Amino acid sequence: MSLIFNGNEPKNITYNGNDVKKVIYNGDVVWEKNIDNVPPTIEILPTSLGSQGYYRLLNLKITDNTNIDSIKINNQILSKTGNSIEILDGIDFNFEDGNVIIEVTDSSGNKSTKTVIVDKTAPIIDLSNIPNTFEVGVDIYTYPEPGIATDNLDNAVSFASVNMGWFKKNPNGTIGEQVPPFEWNTTLSNRELGDYIITYNISDKAGNVGYNQRTITLY
Repeated sequence: MSLIFNGNEPKNITYNGNDVKKVIYNGDVVWEKNIDNVPPTIEILPTSLGSQGYYRLLNLKITDNTNIDSIKINNQILSKTGNSIEILDGIDFNFEDGNVIIEVTDSSGNKSTKTVIVDKTAPIIDLSNIPNTFEVGVDIYTYPEPGIATDNLDNAVSFASVNMGWFKKNPNGTIGEQVPPFEWNTTLSNRELGDYIITYNISDKAGNVGYNQRTITLY
């Protein structure tokens, strides 16, 4: 601040928590300006696709007590407005999977940042370790192992939240009638002999869904 009035420099004075910069001369206020020290807020709306910091599509609510000057994602200007509230729906990232920094600056130069993880890659379900044949009443089908689920970013993805379906296999190889689920580590004694297709799907934190299926024979 370069303003000087007869040798008097502006001073910060706080009233009820609000900062005001003033020049006082002979007991009179000859100049004043409200000071904005409050940074913008960045809210991730629950309608976003993803959770726990992992997203593939973002809906944001940006709020400031004065005006929003710019909104950037990884230093790319996404929006430049003079509004105090900005709703940004369906931000589809054009970035590689990984960390993305959202940066909002208001008209007073206050800045807020939020880092999220962009993940557009679905988990992979490897079913190659599941046998092709099972003897009913003798062999144990362990659900969901010995399959393996991996994800490029979400280390917490596991078969603990897998969704599985059992279907009879049609003679032409397609998926047929669905049969009821069963308990873990079952001997399959309640199953008819024949060919079945087992389908698996599992989601990561960003909402990407990985699919796979395995054909087995019960004899």
